[in-house]
Amino acid sequence: MIDGRMLVLLTLCVPIAHACAAPMYDSGDPVPERAHGDPDGAPGGKTDIYGSDDRLEWYETDVDVRAVAEVTGLLVQAAGLVELAHGAFELDTLPLSEQYELCDEERFLQQPVPRTAVCTAFLVAPDIAITAGHCISSRDCADRRIVLGYRAQLDGSTPTIVDATRVFSCAEVLARRLVYGADSVDDELPDYAVFRLDRADAAFEAPALRRSGGIRVGEELAIVGHPLGLPLKVAAGARVVRILPSGMAVTDLDAYGGSSGSPVIAVESGEIVGLLSFGSRDFDVRDSEESGWCRRSRTCTEVDASGLCIGQGLTPLSAALALAPAP
Repeated sequence: MIDGRMLVLLTLCVPIAHACAAPMYDSGDPVPERAHGDPDGAPGGKTDIYGSDDRLEWYETDVDVRAVAEVTGLLVQAAGLVELAHGAFELDTLPLSEQYELCDEERFLQQPVPRTAVCTAFLVAPDIAITAGHCISSRDCADRRIVLGYRAQLDGSTPTIVDATRVFSCAEVLARRLVYGADSVDDELPDYAVFRLDRADAAFEAPALRRSGGIRVGEELAIVGHPLGLPLKVAAGARVVRILPSGMAVTDLDAYGGSSGSPVIAVESGEIVGLLSFGSRDFDVRDSEESGWCRRSRTCTEVDASGLCIGQGLTPLSAALALAPAP
């Protein structure tokens, strides 16, 4: 029986001559605790850096992201939150350097990263959130929490104790689309999930949303999210490189695992136009007698669909909003 509230199309995907006869869409199968196929163990999604690393704290960027930052949250497993006696939760964290064994030249090494960070999600209504389809399912919905306001303060500190009013549980997955086994970037299809929260956010103020239309080649973009589970970061200076047959956009945004599901805004209009869905591998390994073994960020000069730097893929927001409850 198909639940009308969810996108439930289960079609066997059988590789035939390097092609898949029918993709699989689902709303029920579980999501692995770590990124899909990511040997580096980063949370949901795999991406990389194009040119210089443009990640900044939310208060350092010239792009006005305040409205989007207020509705963007870190998606974590429930076990990573410790309930305190005074109406608050404490995030179970490690410094980034310890969590991923990064090389000394990497950025944000001492910032706290929750051990159970999964992805990024954002609210489009007081009780409705969106993330990537590979970040949540109906089976693990009850184990997912959104933490709003997890970001560095103006003095550089990052509180790991958050007020209970800023922590929300997944109550129900309303729609989900996830495709397994794309043979190439051109075969990628939209990847998103729409879910209801356990209650409405009383402080919610709607950001600008691109409810219809796609993403245009050449549009200047910025991403707001939690790369590697870090406190909120903003990365601008990116553009849409090309549009795939599915309507997804390939970009040169700077992002990492954990950025999956992050809202991406068009800088000119300030609208959320899409969400991060796929990318390349986060890290390369450096192993030398002098410095020992560590991971360093993969850096690309440009998007190369046939190489290691395939770009960051965006699902148009309009695709997810089409299956979200009407405002």
